[in-house]
Amino acid sequence: MSGDLDIDITNASLGAFSLAVPGSAPANADSALALIHTTYPSLGNVALEPDNSGASGYVFAASTMQQGVSRETHQVNAAAQEVLAGVSGQGSARVVWVVIGNGTFATALAPIKP
Repeated sequence: MSGDLDIDITNASLGAFSLAVPGSAPANADSALALIHTTYPSLGNVALEPDNSGASGYVFAASTMQQGVSRETHQVNAAAQEVLAGVSGQGSARVVWVVIGNGTFATALAPIKP
């Protein structure tokens, strides 16, 4: 750890979130993506693409680069970010989830995309 929270987050962080949202399962990928954006508005600027892996529900993925600061040199650099998001049915609710990996954890998350 560098002692600087911003540097540590862009270089190696992982977040996973899921919420149960009342209602029936989305009818198609477009409505699933709209539900993801409604539930997690900050993902509105992430180019999520459908993943047709045969997973239950709807799954979307994005690989991006964001501006970061190197832990070693404290110089501005590009940091990888992987985003997986999806919607699946769970009884009378939908589970809307997202996993985001930055830096080291982005490269660790990339191979397990559904």
